[in-house]
Amino acid sequence: MLTDDEFVQGKTLSELTAGSPEKAAEMGSVFAEIGWTLHHARVARTDLPRATEPIRRELGKVDYIPDKAVRNIAHLLDELDREQQYVHGDFHPNNVIMTADGPVLIDMGGFSLGSPLFDLATLRFSLFESPEAQKEGRSSFNGLTREEARHFWEGFEKKYFGRTMNAREEQELNRVTLLKKLRFEHLYGNRYPERYCDDVRREIVSVFSEERE
Repeated sequence: MLTDDEFVQGKTLSELTAGSPEKAAEMGSVFAEIGWTLHHARVARTDLPRATEPIRRELGKVDYIPDKAVRNIAHLLDELDREQQYVHGDFHPNNVIMTADGPVLIDMGGFSLGSPLFDLATLRFSLFESPEAQKEGRSSFNGLTREEARHFWEGFEKKYFGRTMNAREEQELNRVTLLKKLRFEHLYGNRYPERYCDDVRREIVSVFSEERE
């Protein structure tokens, strides 16, 4: 169930997972069902924005990426643009509320067309790659510990893919997650430790400079 009404009554999947590691995989599975349904729905609207647009905007503003890496990133975005599936745009467990009628997906402001990898990368970033996710203790963003986040992802992965991702799928997802980190660092890097931002920049330059054009 999808809605743009953020005043739905109930608890988010993050709230239901936090403090309950034994339920984390189950909540991840619930989230996977929502994602699978969205990503495999018949596309009836083709006038939506492209999921690549936010990354393209930020890529044009950064000045630390060598030309070769910029070309390789642009090539990857072109490949992802060939896909025509619905993308939520802010796909993480804070944006699903469990109601008496079942789960409700909220915050549809980034709804777009493109590759589901953008949603999976957003989830991976929120669980493991953001500055908050890398702190000790509970993330101030979703309230999860690293253990709870790991179990949530395991439940999601098993349900969404029907198995553990293979090496090629992991590599593809890691590349798109890195693009999410690029955009995040450019937009919000001034709020976070300089070391985190420097590490993100080095990783982007290293990975995409080595990609084949």
